[in-house]
Formats: sequence, structure tokens, C-alpha cells
Amino acid sequence: MFERFIKQIEDKNLEIHGIKIIKEGKTIFEKYFDENIRYPIYSATKTITALGLGLLWQKEKVSEKDLISDFLPKEYLKIMPQKSYDIFKKLTIEDFLTMSINGFPFRPDGEDWLEFSLLVNKNFLKQNKISYSNISAYLVGVIAETIAKEPFEKYLNENLFSKLDIDYVKASTCPKGRFYGATGMQLTVGELAKIGELMRCNGKYNGKQIVPSKWIEKMTTKYTQSDNDGYGYFVWVYPNHYAISGKWGQKCLAYPQKKLTITYLSNLPDKSNEILKMAQDLANQV
Repeated sequence: MFERFIKQIEDKNLEIHGIKIIKEGKTIFEKYFDENIRYPIYSATKTITALGLGLLWQKEKVSEKDLISDFLPKEYLKIMPQKSYDIFKKLTIEDFLTMSINGFPFRPDGEDWLEFSLLVNKNFLKQNKISYSNISAYLVGVIAETIAKEPFEKYLNENLFSKLDIDYVKASTCPKGRFYGATGMQLTVGELAKIGELMRCNGKYNGKQIVPSKWIEKMTTKYTQSDNDGYGYFVWVYPNHYAISGKWGQKCLAYPQKKLTITYLSNLPDKSNEILKMAQDLANQV
């Protein structure tokens, strides 16, 4: 079955960097088409941001039901129009983790992204349908860094990546130096696979609890819905699996009941759905 999968990739001329399949904790297939190095993971960064927030949740420094405004600089809240602020001040961190807030453009802009994010949306409409925006993840990253009281890149490396035996990972920041939780990280196929396996094992790595299992449960519960997909805390949720996902085919598909993860990195601006469908079909056979 793996030979057929590889032949499909070659026949379709798909630009895949590498793939790793782990079942019951053991690698059952691994192949690299390019150098086995770090590549951009784009929005898969969002999942890592949510995991980092879970570490703060574990220390009881924050709750998903806390108001996001409680952790943002007061001087920025003061610049908001009163009508907008009256709505915004009632929104929880969970509302942003689940992409529930409508009215944002796709990404922040300008010299001060926090100011942009708070002024660009006039209504902050809350809904059950996904309203996907990097701004939601940026705001979660900003408050996570505030709660951690240190650069969140440093916090993630000390409290997450190092625990997974992953060498130092750099993160992107906004023009003002705040952590950008939406995108900007690079990982190898194997490193992203470790993130997926951590989640698939309910927050454990090598038998040690790194992220609370309850937080993983929250992350992988469907809260919002697009036409075909559900969404948890910066994770795409399906009936029998969930996905850590970057925009051009950076994926880790986790199937808890099958004790299976399929991880691949690719560069497919126009064909990412093709490799996704192939990987999902493969999961049904493994």
C-alpha cells in the first residue's frame, strides 16, 4: 500500500518534502523526497500556540473562559470605539481559540498589529461558524506571552519543545516584537510528527505527561463548523480524526482510535487537497 501511495505522489508530480507514519508509537513508514530539514509549517503554528496556552492553563495562570481583554494592555483597549469595546470586553479566550469571531481580515497589517487588530473589527460578531483569521491566533499569542511574562518563543522552547527532544525552534513576531501565534515556525517532518503524537497520546511523550490530557480533549473537541470541517482550539476536527494543518500541505493527521499519525510536509499551493485525500485514504488501509 505504501508503494502505491508513493507512486501516486510521483505520478501526480506532487512536491512533497517527506512523510512519516507512526502506529502504536512505532514508525511504520518514512520517506523523504527532499532534504530532511526544517520547512515552514505555516498555520500548524497555531496548534503549537494552543499547546503553549495549555501549559499555562495547567499552572492555573489562565482559563479558556477568561476574558481576553483582561490580558491586553489597557492603553490599547482605551483606543477602541466605545461600542466596539462594549462587545469586545465580553469575549473569552475560547472565542478566539475556536475562530468564532467574525469581522477580521485574514491577517494583521501596519506597524502596530495589536492596534490594527482592535480597531479593524467594528462588531466582533460571535458565531458558531468558523471565521478563519490569523488575527485570532495573533491575539491569543499576545495574551499567552503576557501571561508567561517572557518571550513566548522562549517559553515554548523551555516548556514544550525541549520536553519533546526538539532543538530550539524560532518563532515570528509582529513589528512591535510581540509573539505571532498564527504562523512563522519551521519544523522537520519528524518534529511535527512528535507534536501530533503528543496530542494523539493525550499530552504524553515517552510516558511523561507534558500537556494536560484535559487540555488536549478541549483542543480536539469541535466548537465551530465550516461547510465540511469542524474546528477545536486551533485544530481541525473530523468524525474519526483531527488535523494539525498548514496552508500548503503541512499536516499531521491523528487517528486516536487507530493509534495512528500520518505526518507530511509539502509545498502545494494548488494541490494540497490532493495529498490530503491520499493520506486520508491511506489511513483507512493502515
